[in-house]
Amino acid sequence: MQKQLFMVILCALCISTLKAQDQTVNGNLTVNGRSINGQANHDANATILKNVIMNPNPESAMAVNPYLVNDLAHARLRGATVSASGLNASTQDRLFDQTANFVHFTAATIDASYTIEVTDLTGAGITLSYAGKYGVAFGHVTWRPKYLKLESQKEGVWQTDLELANNLDDIVLTNITGANGTPITGIRITMDDPNSASGVRINSIFAFDYNSNMAAGYYVSAAGGRLYGNLDVDGDIESKKVKVTASPGSVPDYVFSANYELKTLKEVEDFIRAKSHLPNIPSAKEIETNGQDVGELQLKLLEKIEELTLYVIELRKEIDHLKKGK
Repeated sequence: MQKQLFMVILCALCISTLKAQDQTVNGNLTVNGRSINGQANHDANATILKNVIMNPNPESAMAVNPYLVNDLAHARLRGATVSASGLNASTQDRLFDQTANFVHFTAATIDASYTIEVTDLTGAGITLSYAGKYGVAFGHVTWRPKYLKLESQKEGVWQTDLELANNLDDIVLTNITGANGTPITGIRITMDDPNSASGVRINSIFAFDYNSNMAAGYYVSAAGGRLYGNLDVDGDIESKKVKVTASPGSVPDYVFSANYELKTLKEVEDFIRAKSHLPNIPSAKEIETNGQDVGELQLKLLEKIEELTLYVIELRKEIDHLKKGK
């Protein structure tokens, strides 16, 4: 029977040792310093669960409200069964997003052991696996020895993929397998730190299969969001709208100020003959070597348009003067 492997990255951190981390995803996407929300995505070959983030830790000023985010809500997973046990809900957010249609945490006392479970995804129109795809799963743990269990669900039956009673390792590697044609319809993580009542944090789960377009449908949450750090895309970007913010004083309306030193057309001509490009515009070689800042270049082009407007106005004055002299 053909096996199916998936990657699930489980980053488990103690709140006392919580840090921002830089992560690179298979060379396609780099996010520095923060987490990024993904989206359940599918192509002709596979359905992908991207970067599910679960934060069940309500402690002190470092509290992060628990949420399960990756655009599952916007992938229409309403109606999927979501359950959470052992979580304090008095000041915590809803699962998924801010609508009344999603499950709320009920009042509970924080406990060292808890389970977060998402099931019935197939019934909601999303499958998390595809036969014949290959990947791996690992958990990253950084605090005291603890119990760790990772399970996956196929055809309504939970199977244990990883179970450690007294884990001492920082990196745990395992496979999540599914039989040919049998989708994985749920992923469940159970952890227990016997030395702490609330020191466990699941930071992220990442699942994909290698043979699909991992980043082809990667979106920021439909509810909005912010990417921190650099986004490196080796391919096309299609967007309905692109907004680039500008620093105060950088927008070239300064061209129309009385003290702006507008070059004469002769000076512009001499510059072009010597450099083969316009003043204050990068050369072709510079752009080919370093790329171009779209926002900066747009402002420079606007500067040239405004300068051109002034030249046309001056030429019009000269033409009118010549006409009057006839």
